[in-house]
Amino acid sequence: MVPAIIKVMRPYQWYKNLVLFAGLIFAGNLFVLPLLVTASAAFIIFCILSGAGYIINDIMDVKADSHDPVKSKRPLASGEIAVSSALALSSVLFVVGNCAAFFLAWEFGLCAVIYSLITVLYSLVLKKVILIDVITISTGFVVRAVAGAVVIYVDISPWLILCASMLALFLALCKRKQDISPLYNPHVLDHLLSITTTLVIMSYSLYTFLRATQEMMATIPLVLYGLFRFLTLSYEQNHSTQMEMFFTDRGLLATFIVWVLLVVVLIYT
Repeated sequence: MVPAIIKVMRPYQWYKNLVLFAGLIFAGNLFVLPLLVTASAAFIIFCILSGAGYIINDIMDVKADSHDPVKSKRPLASGEIAVSSALALSSVLFVVGNCAAFFLAWEFGLCAVIYSLITVLYSLVLKKVILIDVITISTGFVVRAVAGAVVIYVDISPWLILCASMLALFLALCKRKQDISPLYNPHVLDHLLSITTTLVIMSYSLYTFLRATQEMMATIPLVLYGLFRFLTLSYEQNHSTQMEMFFTDRGLLATFIVWVLLVVVLIYT
């Protein structure tokens, strides 16, 4: 039962909450232990809230998932966990996560509540509305980025928030491309991906240029490669059945690791 509970919370997707560390890293406070501990606690709280949100999403999709050859193996679709039990678990996780968030900071607690509402609304209604679905996902990333900044009381660049928003929009559209979503015309989706790719590149480039020092511009080539590589893989249907191609493609994983290391070196030396 415990493995099924963990599985239904989709821990392999919790890496998305790493955006909470953006404020800590880019403000130059990564090695300030009290702030690192606080940011880590915030990360754990959002993992709890994310898990609760994924449970709600699976509850809403349980019938459709039961007919899918891959998704039918999920705990709810396979009947390993009852819907009533999953709903109770999700409710507990939401309450625990949001209460814990207010203990860290009231501003962070507010972000947690907003994020919880967004995830629930997305699962219930918004994911079925064209364009609104991907914009909602993007908004969720913005809330994460803001939450990571307010919990340690640091200012976060509007450009960095814009980068997180555009990147999330790009990733959401790529996912729609992989899944061959019935909501989107393939040709329209191609145009949307072209636009968002450009927006990600422009927003990140401007962010690196407008910093007090421009050394961060050295990371632009890595971002370009990562985006283009991800976009290329999104058009290859054999990747659509994998959990997260980010972790299965060595080029993407290596690029991300090098980018993180380079960012830390440029900011902290």
